Amino acid sequence: MFQGETKNMANKNGFVDELQAQLPGLSGPQALGWASAAVKHLAQYLDASGREELAKYLPPSLVPVAEEAAKVVELFGNEKPGDFFLMATIDAGAPPSKAGARRTLATVLATIRKHIPDRPAAEIEKALPGEIAELWGAEAFAA
Repeated sequence: MFQGETKNMANKNGFVDELQAQLPGLSGPQALGWASAAVKHLAQYLDASGREELAKYLPPSLVPVAEEAAKVVELFGNEKPGDFFLMATIDAGAPPSKAGARRTLATVLATIRKHIPDRPAAEIEKALPGEIAELWGAEAFAA
């Protein structure tokens, strides 16, 4: 589980390694970039307590990203549902196809989601717009 993971674990037998196993072909920095982008834009749909709940289960390297979403929401308001895919892909670095972006984001969300107990994960899902909630609840895609 991510809780208690040290910074070294993010690159050694931790979240990034787990994500890379789900997304072969991505380097560690690329996998972390996709995770950061997904968390940043996902957290913008959550209220303060939802962001705090999400942050409890993230690896330490992603907690500041979830916290930063509060500042973005304060300045610009919540992201519109269709913006998630575009903005997260731009932040992460566009893959070769729309299907690749969707699959990558779904895999990142599924990897994070599996480390969150069912009750908090369900509360997070309730706050998400339909298409993003579907990704949150889906299993990881094979890359």
